[in-house]
Amino acid sequence: MDIQPLGQTGTQSVRRQDLAVGPLGTVGNLRFTPRQGGTAPVAPPGAAANVSSSWANLQFALSGAPVQARKQREILLKVRANSRSIGDLLGRLTAPTGHARALAAIAQDLARLSKISRGDLAALPGGREALTAYMSELDYLDLVALRHGALGHADARNAVLNQVSPGLREQAAHLLQQIEAALELRSAQEVVLNPLWGIGRLLFASSLDAQELEIQLDKLYSGLAMLDSSGTQNRASIVHMLDVYLQSLPDDQFEVLLAQIHSDALDAAEDALSRRWDARTTQAAKEKKNNDPSLAQKELWLIKLQFNFEDYLPFSMLVHLRAALEREICARLHPSMLRLELALMSAVSLGKRLVASRVLLDMNALLDRIQRTYRALPEEMVYSVSKQLQDSFSLFRNKRLNREGALNADSLRELDDITLVNLRRATQLHPLGLTLDFEAIKQIVVERMEPLRQRFNAGARGVFWALSKDPMDMPLLMRRLQDLSDVELDYIRQLEDLGHFDDGGPALVDRRGLVRDMCERAVGELFREAPAFMEQDAMKHMELLRGLASKYSATASKLEGIIVQGDFEEGGRMTKEQLDAACYLVNDMGEALHQRLMVMAQESHPDAIGGLHKHVSTPKKAESSARVPPGTFYPGLRELYGVAYGLTANEIALLATDKARARMVPELEALLPVVVPVALEAALPANESDQGLTVRERLRAQEIEDAGILFSVRGSGSGEQPIRFMWPGSSVLENRRHTLESALDALVEVAGPQAEALMHLMRHEDTHAAVARGLKHMGMDSPFKLRDGTVVHVAGAGPVVFDVAKIESGDFLVRSTVRFSDLTAVPARQPDGMDAVITMNPWTSWAEVRYVLHVSADVQEARVIGLPQFRHHFELVKREIVVTV
Repeated sequence: MDIQPLGQTGTQSVRRQDLAVGPLGTVGNLRFTPRQGGTAPVAPPGAAANVSSSWANLQFALSGAPVQARKQREILLKVRANSRSIGDLLGRLTAPTGHARALAAIAQDLARLSKISRGDLAALPGGREALTAYMSELDYLDLVALRHGALGHADARNAVLNQVSPGLREQAAHLLQQIEAALELRSAQEVVLNPLWGIGRLLFASSLDAQELEIQLDKLYSGLAMLDSSGTQNRASIVHMLDVYLQSLPDDQFEVLLAQIHSDALDAAEDALSRRWDARTTQAAKEKKNNDPSLAQKELWLIKLQFNFEDYLPFSMLVHLRAALEREICARLHPSMLRLELALMSAVSLGKRLVASRVLLDMNALLDRIQRTYRALPEEMVYSVSKQLQDSFSLFRNKRLNREGALNADSLRELDDITLVNLRRATQLHPLGLTLDFEAIKQIVVERMEPLRQRFNAGARGVFWALSKDPMDMPLLMRRLQDLSDVELDYIRQLEDLGHFDDGGPALVDRRGLVRDMCERAVGELFREAPAFMEQDAMKHMELLRGLASKYSATASKLEGIIVQGDFEEGGRMTKEQLDAACYLVNDMGEALHQRLMVMAQESHPDAIGGLHKHVSTPKKAESSARVPPGTFYPGLRELYGVAYGLTANEIALLATDKARARMVPELEALLPVVVPVALEAALPANESDQGLTVRERLRAQEIEDAGILFSVRGSGSGEQPIRFMWPGSSVLENRRHTLESALDALVEVAGPQAEALMHLMRHEDTHAAVARGLKHMGMDSPFKLRDGTVVHVAGAGPVVFDVAKIESGDFLVRSTVRFSDLTAVPARQPDGMDAVITMNPWTSWAEVRYVLHVSADVQEARVIGLPQFRHHFELVKREIVVTV
């Protein structure tokens, strides 16, 4: 094997061919001959070579090279010299330990290196790199030669160090320790790594070769025995070397090893070796019985007992390998697990359920990582985690109604949404003691989502009311369908927040199945409440719904080509998501109506079921026969989804680019920070502090409870109890004051002292003004435009709807809908640059902007999530051109 001295500096990467050959020539000299320490020295370079090298150095010195080049060459020469010195030393360390001249030569080289490195190869230019390079290229025989030299014999080592001057002796000892550590690591790689990866490949294969596995396990044992410096050849000390080697593996390599030598593979390997041992001992017992007449009458199984299974080295090594892997898993995870255990103890002692649930979820992530690679948890870790769960489980219990066993409905109902979902998602902890009543969770989720389901039913009534209008009002129907699909998306989003669709958790049903069920329940309730109304023109309604589903689907498909364009990527994705939701919803409602008609026909006219089935049971026929006039569908698509068709059905465009939408974002984010007016404090009684009044009372003092604001609240209260308040669906309420007070109570519970700042953030006049400014920034790119391209500058007032949700970090997500209504004389700008005033029907014309704000916990910063969305409906009465004089 040819090895030349190698080094590297921070100034210049040194190529191997640039390095001079040391006195050993090639480190192939480390390949020893059969006699002890037999490394054949190589003659030093001849006189001609020395003269040539000196002449080259002199030429460079006289060449007038730049200073930087001179410095680089100086460093390179030092690296070469240092690398040569390390090569010399490694070669001499293979000499026979009884040769005094060889030991003196080692001491001389060691003293020289100690002086220039001060006992640390890392301080020597190219020193550590050279040692690493040498070690990486040594083979098994080379390593044995080094281990049998002075490094492997204490007397020889001491003899070498005694010949080094006292002032350098300590540094020399440090150098030998560094070389020995590198040798140990390289030896372990050579004699442990190869068989270990060989075992991994065998266990990872589709079929296990038990005979080859025995060979690799024997090699692993022999290699570890070679590394055992105790000289006892005790199996325990030999196996300890396996622990040492595993500790040296980087995390990524260790995880790859676990992925191959995982628990399931080890189980299969143990079974294979057990069968192999059984077959071997059975054969041996038969031979012994046949050869020994005294055993002729003895049972075969009794003869087999004479063979000691513990002597079966491959199986024993496999067991030790499993134990070593599991010890290393625990050791590597111990710092992280210890931090989590301390955090869990702290959360339990403070009674912080939310914090504790987050710690448990983080602990679950650690265990999940091991489960995915090793496919089992070490017993030590199982015991430790189970003990932690046992100590912390009481924190989540209703101690009066749920004293033992799994957390039941009484305990789970007291948990806020985030805590509940954290416990639900900690699937690795469930079999270790985090036992939950999943049927109770299902019921609690249904209870918490009931207000939203009722809103869905109310929306379904609005859809069928719009369907029954004569003549058909397609824009109104499309608005009702869009409102209903918004409720559906919100329903699905909140279920996702509750961990309802997690792959690892017990989901109730799939997303689409859940929506189909909601539609069927809503249609069923409508038929029970108003059967005559629902039966009237039901067949026509069903076909129209299927036709609309086909239209929505076709439009969503065409959007795919637009989404890939950079100007429409995010806006296009949001629009497609809305169209897909509308498509599925309309199709599900049509199917629910179809199923209800089939049931009614079966109940009332059993003989007519075949004829009805022939007309309505085949979706493709129904879709092809349904006709949705483009003249009524396309305007609604333009107003509600911002999608405009061209002269043909294949031409499609989005009204607003991502860049145009983004121009509104700064105005929305500038709504914070909020400064609470000082005048409020002056309005309070002099004998009361500001803290003496509740936040709700201070808000009422500011007269924020105007008719323009509606908001819902979700989160946890000061006692970590679940808080969910949903504003009733209608914005016209007889008892608005009571509803507002309930909403304010919920907001104060969730937001605490930040409730007032949040309410200022939601002031409807401020939000309207910010949106109006943002629309002006959009200029002619505003989606609020007429078909001829005239941009309508909406302004004024209207209701503002907010959904405030506190997330796990303590921040808030505020989903906002800002509506401009009662539009009458509205300023506009035509494509030719002329200003105009558009008179609209104030009862039916409106514009709406939706956006989501991520608000910091202190309500001082906000950022928009995604991009704003726009909807409108304009009914023009007349247009007047404004002439500027």
